[in-house]
Amino acid sequence: MQRLLEHLEEFPGATWQERWEAAGLNERGRQAQQLYKGRGRQIKTSMNTAAGHAFAMRLLRPSLLAFRAYRFSNYVQWFRSIAKDSVLEAFCERPLSLTVSRQSILRAQFDVIVPLTVFGIDIADLTPEATSSTTQRSPGSTASSPERRAGTAASPPPRAGRSLPAWGTFRPRPRARCGPLWSRASVLSPNSSTSTSSATRASVTC
Repeated sequence: MQRLLEHLEEFPGATWQERWEAAGLNERGRQAQQLYKGRGRQIKTSMNTAAGHAFAMRLLRPSLLAFRAYRFSNYVQWFRSIAKDSVLEAFCERPLSLTVSRQSILRAQFDVIVPLTVFGIDIADLTPEATSSTTQRSPGSTASSPERRAGTAASPPPRAGRSLPAWGTFRPRPRARCGPLWSRASVLSPNSSTSTSSATRASVTC
């Protein structure tokens, strides 16, 4: 994570998100590892992993096309361990009692977590429109793993008894301003009222 933020420091912007976008990393096919000009494969891999952790932490919000460029093997668990959202947990646990394959369960979980990531919303604000907009596979996509690309398994209906807002009116989480390069307690700006405690952020190993 520190290496990723050090590279983002080279780009203009008042927030990590602005620097991420200035680096061109919100474009189709771009990956964080491309910031590293060396040839070390392990470092390149760690850069991409750090980007995944930053997405799960809501430190960075990738576009859908940018998110699809990555191959994360455990993104669902990263996201859930940080979000600690009881509604999300209920959704993820419910299919376990059904007679469906593990891959189908993981795909459904992933298809819900993708729009939460790219729109910067919570599951309580998720609508079928938002889900379908992120689960349309690109031509030629051959995702063999539920965490390879956004799939097509989940299309949750609106919650009973309430009308969910149109997806165009979602209020993304505030962007993190650039604070000290790295500390578990202050990746989000220490002066921001939206900063999250170190206990929550420390649940992802970077």
